[in-house]
Amino acid sequence: MKHATYELSSTKIAQDQNDGVINNGFQEDTVTGTIDGKIKTFTPFDKETCASVDKEKAQLETNEDIDDIYCGFGSCRPPVLQGCKNMVCFSAMYSVIGLVTSALITYINSQITTLEKHFNMSSSMSGFIMSCNDIGYLATTLFVSYYARRVHIPRSLSLCTILYGISAVLCTMAYFSTKDQLPSLTDDSYQGRNQSLQKLPRVDFAQICQNLTSTSSSCEQNSKGQKSVLELSDKWKTIAICFIALGMILQGTAKSPRQAYIGTYVDDNLPRTKTSLYLGIMTGVSIFGPSIAYALGGVVSNVYITLEETNISPRDPRWLGAWWLGFLIFGGAGILVAIPLIFFPRRMYVQKTLDAIKLKEKVD
Repeated sequence: MKHATYELSSTKIAQDQNDGVINNGFQEDTVTGTIDGKIKTFTPFDKETCASVDKEKAQLETNEDIDDIYCGFGSCRPPVLQGCKNMVCFSAMYSVIGLVTSALITYINSQITTLEKHFNMSSSMSGFIMSCNDIGYLATTLFVSYYARRVHIPRSLSLCTILYGISAVLCTMAYFSTKDQLPSLTDDSYQGRNQSLQKLPRVDFAQICQNLTSTSSSCEQNSKGQKSVLELSDKWKTIAICFIALGMILQGTAKSPRQAYIGTYVDDNLPRTKTSLYLGIMTGVSIFGPSIAYALGGVVSNVYITLEETNISPRDPRWLGAWWLGFLIFGGAGILVAIPLIFFPRRMYVQKTLDAIKLKEKVD
């Protein structure tokens, strides 16, 4: 375990600078401290700066979770991870997380038409599902923001990102629970229908006009048959919608702490002159998330929902895109990228102290 210690002598001049109070943290004109096993000397040092260092030292010595200033988890804090204890590594890691989560938020917008067709949903029902994201966000954002300075922010953000991934996987259950209700395009009924259409004799324009009535009724019957095959029972439809709605509520809950927690963590561990720079970088990277979501949405829309080979094209009325595949990809990616964030420290005390001292020296 590494500690930051300050071994300072008490002199008459030091007592005068501290209003006559003996404090082992004051010296005549220099202060020598041991930080991470390295001896550091800071000069010049006035009463205000010494008091700040003494206060920081007291916090380190009395803090029960002193290990939270080092990278790792529990008793596993290898030295190789300590090189990642800086805001550059944290910003890079969270930028990837922001990219994945922003893509997941937008992805459902690219698949809403397929969802309406698959589950025979009305526009009002699909609008309700989209609003479930905001319901989860508004229900928790005030509560979680209040505890921004009382929690382990990196681990809280990691858990929220994992919850993001779980919410996406939960949405895929709407497909797996109704998978048996979907028709297979390799069935004899579909194959026979395609073969019969291919064997129809060619007719001229006059014959089409003569058989207009019979042809219209035949097409109407075929369309009704196709429509009934794609319809789900009310029971399975309700189950599927509940899965998607619950997933969207969890997604909104998971995104509620992001802005408050990330702003607090960056501001507490960086000079104020650099806070906006790092926040801007993380926000800028996440902007590309919607582009990735729509690109992946276009790819999965050209894959049949059951992932099997078919003889029909995406323009066929019976076509359903594999909307659930994108949720599975983004959900799995969210869970994976959230794991490294667990190992970041709760506070970067030593780095913050050195930054304050350097800034004070420049002012002096």
